[in-house]
Amino acid sequence: MTLSFIRSVGLLLLMSVCVLAQPGGGPGRGPGRGMGRGMMGRGMQGGGGPQGDMRNDMQVFHHLLEHHDEIRRTVKELETGVETVTESDNPEIAGKIQEHVAAMQKRLEEGRGLRFWDPLFRALFQKSAEISMKVERTGKGVKVTESSKDPQVVPLIQAHARVVSGFVKRGFDEAHESHEVPGEQTAERKPADKEAEHDAHHEQAEHAGESGKKRASGPAADSKPQLAFPLIQKFGGVIVREKAAEAPRKGARVVLDVTTAAEADQLNKGLERVARLINLYGAAGLKADDVRIVVVVHGDATRSILGAEAYHGRFEVESNPNLPLLAELNKAGVEVFVCGQALGNKGFSDDEVSDGVTIAVSALTLLLNRQADGYTAIPVP
Repeated sequence: MTLSFIRSVGLLLLMSVCVLAQPGGGPGRGPGRGMGRGMMGRGMQGGGGPQGDMRNDMQVFHHLLEHHDEIRRTVKELETGVETVTESDNPEIAGKIQEHVAAMQKRLEEGRGLRFWDPLFRALFQKSAEISMKVERTGKGVKVTESSKDPQVVPLIQAHARVVSGFVKRGFDEAHESHEVPGEQTAERKPADKEAEHDAHHEQAEHAGESGKKRASGPAADSKPQLAFPLIQKFGGVIVREKAAEAPRKGARVVLDVTTAAEADQLNKGLERVARLINLYGAAGLKADDVRIVVVVHGDATRSILGAEAYHGRFEVESNPNLPLLAELNKAGVEVFVCGQALGNKGFSDDEVSDGVTIAVSALTLLLNRQADGYTAIPVP
């Protein structure tokens, strides 16, 4: 059996899943590539409410990226932040610039962070309450003054301004990149940090051994593994294997394909495996940003991404048990998508989708697009 034959069978199986999920249904709504990344965020097209905002933000931003060579931008660094002017001689592009900046100003004021996978943007929105943003429309675009009284926030504002200039200069090529937080160590963690981590593991092992002696003897009591949660607390615990082969490496890109449901009051095991992967990186002394993770939820797992109110109404449980985990995955930079085909054909509306989850046209197109971008697709039952 050849590798190409196996891949063909796998693709046919995936297609059959999507077909079964859409009896007579038309194409779903969403951004196709599932990119949805704005100059300060990520979103999708059309509609109202949080999901509608995200849709519109994405549409506008992609239009600007496609026409980046018609935009000019200047940045003046100030003691408390930056002053930028972004304009275009094309009236349509100038209007889109104004629309985009107004939407991003609203998001900043409301603290509704996006582009979670990018360390710089995540850090910026975490400090949104410390940032003042003044927007003035010009005849051909906008003049923006961003400032902060916090000296630690000023470098974030200035770094963000440089990145937006990169979007203007390079378009989608820059939008695909992640950006480090100024002043953070980007290489290996300091030796002292690693030594501290090693001491913590050693101390943890000793404590586990001593407490085991105090417990009743027996194989079940003594063999239970000691789990670590280095990056995501409470979810996806891992066994630390400092000397084992095939440790995680920086730079991996992966799409995790989650299709299996759990009981209504139980955590989805596929989503928890995402947290486990991140914790494996943490256990190896790496950061969540050292791996790019995309999750696409479809099939029976689709209900796992519903918001609290929708989930409660449909399944008669207090709330969706997956929401705290989804929030932690967002904080760790994971991009979470739901298949638009499965969403519609399972009878769920767009407005029922939880914040932090983006609707893709389909799981199939997302998997194909991301693999073309160098991601590895892995089914996670």
